[in-house]
Order: sequence, then C-alpha cells, then structure tokens
Amino acid sequence: MIRTLNEKLEAGWNPLVSGDDRKTYTPLSIALDEYLKVKSREAEEASMRVYRSLVKFLKNFMEDSHLSQDFPVNQFSEEMAADMMEGLKVSDISPRTYNNYLRSLKTLWNWFIEYRYAHLNPFSGFRPNSKRMQKKTRVLLSKEDRKALFELLEKENPNYLCICLLCYYCFIRPKEIVLLRIKDIDLTKQCVYISKEIAKNDKDSVRTIPDAVMPVFRQLKIKNAQPDDYIFSWDRKYMFAPGRKQSCSRELARYWNNFVRAKLGWGLERQFYSLKDSGMTDMSRYLALPYIQGQADHSSLAVTSIYIQKKMDIQEQIKVNAKKFTD
Repeated sequence: MIRTLNEKLEAGWNPLVSGDDRKTYTPLSIALDEYLKVKSREAEEASMRVYRSLVKFLKNFMEDSHLSQDFPVNQFSEEMAADMMEGLKVSDISPRTYNNYLRSLKTLWNWFIEYRYAHLNPFSGFRPNSKRMQKKTRVLLSKEDRKALFELLEKENPNYLCICLLCYYCFIRPKEIVLLRIKDIDLTKQCVYISKEIAKNDKDSVRTIPDAVMPVFRQLKIKNAQPDDYIFSWDRKYMFAPGRKQSCSRELARYWNNFVRAKLGWGLERQFYSLKDSGMTDMSRYLALPYIQGQADHSSLAVTSIYIQKKMDIQEQIKVNAKKFTD
C-alpha cells in the first residue's frame, strides 16, 4: 500500500486536491505544447505562426525568470503576469504589439480554463493601455545627450556603460547582449562573437569594438570569470557584472527607465534603442552603408536604412557612399 501511494505521489497525485484540480498541476511547458497540438488541428499556418510565437515568448519568460520546466500552470500568478506586462511596457515595442500580446495572453489563459488547466486568468485585470496607442516616437541622442549618458555611467555603472556602447557602436540587440558569455568577447582582437544560437536571425556574426571605447571594456572584470559565465549577469544591485546568473532584456530596460531617465531628466522619447538608431546614423556620416549593414548584421541595406534617421533617400545615400570608394 505504501509503495502504491508513493508511486501515485510521484505521478503528481495530491490527496488534498480533487480530481478536477489535478490537471492544474500540469507543467506550464507541457500545457503550452498541448495548446499548440490542439491548435494545429484547427488553425491555418498563418495562425499557427502567431501561436508558436506566443508559446516561445512564454517559454523565454520562464527561462528569464528562472522557472523550472516542472513549474505548474496553477502557480502562474497575477504578480508574474504583472512582471511580464511591465517588461513589455518598458521594452521597445509598438503600442499595437503591446496590446496584441495582452489580448493573446488573455485568450491563451481562457483556453487553459476551458480545458481545466487553470481556474483563473491572471491577465484578466489588465487593460489595453490607450496612452500607448499614440504613435511611437523615438528620437536620436544628440552629442550632448551621449556625453551626459556616458559620463554618468562611467561614474555610476561602468558595466551598464559597456552595454550601452555595444548597442551604440556594435548594434547588438538587448536580447543578444544579455546572452553574451565571457568566451564570446575577445578584447585582444577587439571583437564580439554573436552565435546563431542567440542571434535574432539565427546566423553567426562578429562585431568590432572601436579603439576609442576599448579602455571602458578593459575595465570589465572578466579575467577570473569562467568562459561560460555571462558577461552581464543578473544581480539585485543592477551592476550587471560577469557571473553565472543570466539577466534578461527587461532588466536592461528597467535600469534605463528607473535610473538613466531619472538621473538625466529624459522623457520617454529617449529610449535604450535610441542608442542603436543614433549609432547607425552617426556612423553613416563617414562610413559606407554596406559596412554598417555588416556591423548590424542586417539582411539588406533597406533594413539598415530604417534605423538611419536621415532625410537623405536610401538610394541617394548608396550613390554617395559608392562615389567615396571610386574617388
């Protein structure tokens, strides 16, 4: 009898939980896989791409939040939902995308409730933020803005300064920055290696660190770190020092919003991603677009041109840069 009870407990049985509740202890990752399986029988491929994207987003959130693969559906709380929605609010997404995420998450949890994986919807209390439905604006950082930012961080948080420089000079995305490991940076060759495992476009690439900012990167305490340690790991002090605990892009955005903006008195139009726009625009003044395209790892010059906020037409810019090489 004891052996039988132990086997039932290992299988997930809880004598205090009714049969109707037992399904709520299903691991969230498994419930998400089941959701995709059911949807695949009734949805077209275009819709399936949306469902798969949502599931990937949730699994990434679980990983960023250090939740185990066995984390049950019924433990996904309103606090976790709030953390997720806050992370979306401070990230660089359009207002429409934010509200699409909210609608999709509500729909997903209603499906969980319908199929007895959950009793309550942790996203039901969140409303579409009408203020965010205004057209998104993101301005370039002026020379004075960058000077104030770099001087502030050089004094207060050199590691976060390195993060900003990777975005401004190397055009590395926040989600890629937090996944960089010690083995991915070579200060001797002045380069950062982006593996296809962490790259947005699933391709390997190498970014060059300019001479001018190398003194800042040499201050990184990576000498005694292990090759697989994260360069900018997570800690409650927001120091982003090398370590074993992975940070997430939400924390980069939070530090920008709660510290950088507060200290410099900046408005919402000066976003973390303004660094990338500013870096590309500044670089386009003296380097050819194909070089910028390579440094940014873009698929085409047209994509690169989106980030370069200049009034010059893209084809005209290509002609100007081509002339520089032929003169």
